[in-house]
Amino acid sequence: MPRHYDPNQPRVPAGNSDGGQWTDGGHGQGGTLWLARGPLKPSSSALHTTIQGALALFTWLSALNSRNQRAVVAFKAREYLVRNAFLDLEGVRLLNREEVSEICKKLDDVQTATNKAAVAKGPPTAYRTPAEYGTAVHAELASKISALKDANFKAETSYLKSVEEAPDRKGEATYGQKDTIRVDVYENTGTGTVCVYDIKTGRRGLSVPRMLEIAATVHRSYTDVHRIIVTEVRPQ
Repeated sequence: MPRHYDPNQPRVPAGNSDGGQWTDGGHGQGGTLWLARGPLKPSSSALHTTIQGALALFTWLSALNSRNQRAVVAFKAREYLVRNAFLDLEGVRLLNREEVSEICKKLDDVQTATNKAAVAKGPPTAYRTPAEYGTAVHAELASKISALKDANFKAETSYLKSVEEAPDRKGEATYGQKDTIRVDVYENTGTGTVCVYDIKTGRRGLSVPRMLEIAATVHRSYTDVHRIIVTEVRPQ
């Protein structure tokens, strides 16, 4: 019987040495690669380092994304956590395509739309800088998704992402340049989970401030969400 991803999968009690970790739910092969233990406040240097370690793993695993597997990072979405700058990180996992699609049903649509946006804007070599190319692709994708006028499937501009993915190097866009645009695509599944598709054309990974920005953005749009799942999407 195939193993399916269950966000509510039981975890080992916190008092044990494996406290907080996902169990394999009796299916034999566990899928946990790393897990934070409970709500973490980034203002604590030790916990900030812990979260950064998880996000570094997510970035590393995202390099393994393919048609058949995809890295995800999941965290609980509670308003008080966002308001007090907490991240209740559940885990980082490498799931097969079926497992991700069970939850984030728009994954294929987002990948196809991202591919088309990249094709429409031409090759990266046609642009003066990587930042300029990224802006063109993100703007094209945002336009196409916004045209659908679907409140549960939309592109949201990320200020932090625009800053982080516009390196201050000679000949490239500078930090905060107004013409740099970066978007994430949000899918409200209607089951208490929002899937966030982190559209990438650059090399920057997911940072702690970006995670908090994502959580805040979700709460502005969807007040009844319990969980946020993030996965990276690149033009193929």
